[in-house]
Amino acid sequence: MLRLCINIFLVASLFSVSFFNKENRVKWKDKLNYNSLYLESISYLNNDNIELYVLSLNNIISSSKNNLLIMNSYYDLGQIYLSRYKDYYLAIENFNYILNNSFSNTLKPLNLDIKNSIELKEKSLFMIGYIYHNHIGNLTLAQKFYTLFLDRYPNNELSSSVKYEIDIINRGLQKFNKE
Repeated sequence: MLRLCINIFLVASLFSVSFFNKENRVKWKDKLNYNSLYLESISYLNNDNIELYVLSLNNIISSSKNNLLIMNSYYDLGQIYLSRYKDYYLAIENFNYILNNSFSNTLKPLNLDIKNSIELKEKSLFMIGYIYHNHIGNLTLAQKFYTLFLDRYPNNELSSSVKYEIDIINRGLQKFNKE
């Protein structure tokens, strides 16, 4: 229900900000360069205009043909839902979308600092384990996703952090089982 309310709010914000303002209406309507739209979305984030940031990412997801740009937008949405909206399940949903969909590692658009397909999958898997452990408190699911991370990406730079998290989870589960 909360997700529906957030999405309705975001859509309403899009209409009020971009469609009723002629300058913005032309800007969004004629925006065919999704690389520029992505850069513009980053400026919204930097200016703490989260609603427009989320709207522009959703616009990229629904309209762009560049799979890498789309998946980076899903990742960015996951981060926003985690950090700004505290909607952990919606954050997981966005990270899961990246994990569960195949997409070509198309060339990175020029002038954009975005993640490649392997990095997106690695970080999304890590983030799901992190959210289950540190925000939701589901140690079993956290352990499952962290273990999956180590199985798939044993040499990743995050592996030592994941091993540490699994150790904390194991100690917590041992303590719980003793009680």
